[in-house]
Amino acid sequence: MQTSLWSIAEKSALRKEHRFQNLINELTPDYLARSWQQLNMNAPPGIDKTDTRQYGENLFENIENLHERLIKGTYRARLILRRFIPKTGGKERPLGLPLTEDKVLQTAVSKIPEAIYEPDFLGCSFGYRPGTGAKDAVKDVSGQLQFGNFNYIAEADIRSFFDSIDHDKLLEMLKRRIDDRKFLNLIRKWLKAGIFEKDGTITNPETGTPQGGIVSPILANIYLHYVLDDRCKKHRHLKVTVLFKKLKTKLRGYYNYYGVIGNFKSLSCYFCHTVKYLFKWVNRRSRRKSHTWEGFKELMKFFRIEKPRITEKKKQRLFSIFNALQERLSG
Repeated sequence: MQTSLWSIAEKSALRKEHRFQNLINELTPDYLARSWQQLNMNAPPGIDKTDTRQYGENLFENIENLHERLIKGTYRARLILRRFIPKTGGKERPLGLPLTEDKVLQTAVSKIPEAIYEPDFLGCSFGYRPGTGAKDAVKDVSGQLQFGNFNYIAEADIRSFFDSIDHDKLLEMLKRRIDDRKFLNLIRKWLKAGIFEKDGTITNPETGTPQGGIVSPILANIYLHYVLDDRCKKHRHLKVTVLFKKLKTKLRGYYNYYGVIGNFKSLSCYFCHTVKYLFKWVNRRSRRKSHTWEGFKELMKFFRIEKPRITEKKKQRLFSIFNALQERLSG
C-alpha cells in the first residue's frame, strides 16, 4: 500500500465521520502503472481483445493517455464482455470481462475505498478483504467446531446479490465517507457500463455490479456493511418505548433462530454491533447529544433488553445426536 493510502486508512480509523476529498488526485501515472503490475497476466481480454501483456508492451504511452483523459474528464467506461462459467448443479455464473484499461483503473480505484472502509468492517467478515479470506474463515470455524459444542451448521446465501445491488443506494452509501464528485462518477460509469452479451446484444444494467469487475467486491462489502446501520437509522425517530420494544423483538427472534449451542460468539458480535449502531443513531435525533453511554446502558436495563443467550436446549441436542446415531446404525 502506498504512503497516501496508509494516511487515508489512519485518518478513517481516527475520524469515523470524515468525508474524504480530492481522491481523484491519488490516481497518478505511477500509481496506475503499479496497478497494472497487480493484474493477472493470464486473464482473458475484454471486448477489444487486448490482454494484459499486450497492454503492457506500450505501458508508458497507455498510462499517460489514460491519465490525461482522467484529468480532462473524457474517460469513458467501455462495454463489458459477458461470458458464462459453469457452476455446480449444471447452472452457469455470469462473468463480466472489462477492457484491460478499465481493469487498471478499477484496481487503482478499489484500493482507495478499501483504505477508507477497512477500519469500519467487522472482524467476523472475511470475504474479499486484504490479508484474509476463505481459508481464514475455515480456520476460524474449524477452531470453534473443535472446541465448541455444535449439532449442526447453518449456511445462508444471498440470491443474485451482485446482480441486485441498487446503484443509487450504493452511491448514497459511498457519499457518507467520500466527498469527491469526480471519483464517485468513475464508479457510476462502471455501474452503468453496457454489457455485450453472447448473442451480440447490449444490455444496460439498472442494478448490480458486474461479477468479474475488480471494483465489485469492495462495493459489495460496503453495501452489506451499511445494512445493519440503516436499519437502526430507520427507527431512530420512534418513541423510546416503541424503539426498545422493536429492539427486544428483533433480538429475541435472532436468539431463537441462531441461539444454537456453540454459537455464542456470533450472537455476542451481533448484539454488540446492534447496540453500538443504535446508540449512534439515537444520539442523532437532535443536534444535542441525547444520551451518554452510561445513560444508554441504564435505558437498556430499564427496558430489560436481553443479552445474547443460547436458546437450544440440551435435550434437543441429545435428541439430535440420538437421531443421528440411529440413522448411521440403520444405514
